[in-house]
Amino acid sequence: ETEVLLSFKSIVSDPQNALSGWNISYSHCTWFGVNCTSNTTKVQSLHLSSLGLFGIIPPQLSNLTSLKTLDLSNNSFFGQIPSELGHLTSLQHIILATNNISGTIPVSLSDCLMLEQMSFENNKLTGLLPSELGQLPRLKILDVSMNNLTGAIPSTFGNLSTITNLSIARTNISGKIPNELGRLQNLVMLQLSENQLSGEIPFSIFNISSLEY
Repeated sequence: ETEVLLSFKSIVSDPQNALSGWNISYSHCTWFGVNCTSNTTKVQSLHLSSLGLFGIIPPQLSNLTSLKTLDLSNNSFFGQIPSELGHLTSLQHIILATNNISGTIPVSLSDCLMLEQMSFENNKLTGLLPSELGQLPRLKILDVSMNNLTGAIPSTFGNLSTITNLSIARTNISGKIPNELGRLQNLVMLQLSENQLSGEIPFSIFNISSLEY
């Protein structure tokens, strides 16, 4: 996994030299932002937020097979979210908020069945919200606000039984609010403002007892 991380370092511009200590003189488990599992040298989390990093997100990160948390938020990453990240079957948190990421949300992320948090807000994402994301059985936070998405809110999002925070504000989505969202009984926050939505607010949503208005 050292090679994967060194490949990441070689691709990404690092103006603050935050990754300067990433070298083979030390175990990669001691490197800045890297945490490993307690009994192996498998990378468990990569926390590289707010470091001014600039570049694409390397698809080679999908070779960190034990990765649970990927936090690259508040940097200057651009390009697309690699579809290869869908191979990370242990992934629980993917946080890419506040970058310049474009392209579509990969459908392959619906294969990451352990996902609890998907934070993509404040980027330049386009295209549809993948209906397949409604298959994620543990998802609690889905935030895609402040992007350039199109299309409607998938009715399959009504299957996200564990979700507490669903934020799709300022994304240019259109169509009606699905009645199926009324099934989300753990929902605390629902943000749909500044879109092109039409029709009435489904009465079923007002029956969500946990929702904070």
